[in-house]
Amino acid sequence: MARVRHSLIRVPVECGGKKLTALLDSGSEVSLITKVASKGIPHAVREADMTVVGMAGRTKTEGLMKNIPVLIGGQETDLGLCIVSGEGLSFEMLLGRDWIHTNLIISLEQEEGS
Repeated sequence: MARVRHSLIRVPVECGGKKLTALLDSGSEVSLITKVASKGIPHAVREADMTVVGMAGRTKTEGLMKNIPVLIGGQETDLGLCIVSGEGLSFEMLLGRDWIHTNLIISLEQEEGS
């Protein structure tokens, strides 16, 4: 069997006027932003009592920002972002299936060399 190399998809984004790097994750139901990365984005933070479960374990959300303009490659989408502490995470921002479906993104995967 051919060995398939999986790598993370990271994209440069502008979120509420702030330049960040986002991880694209088709396995996540929601989009996330770390508390540190959310600083300086001029939007109200709403209370959100959710637990996010992922590869780094469980974490409680620290709030929710709604209708945040996210610009990627000239395409802007307003998005809701759950704020998480960021401890043990390898991203500033994570774009989940909510962003993927809103932007009609299709991911085609194939074995290496095909």
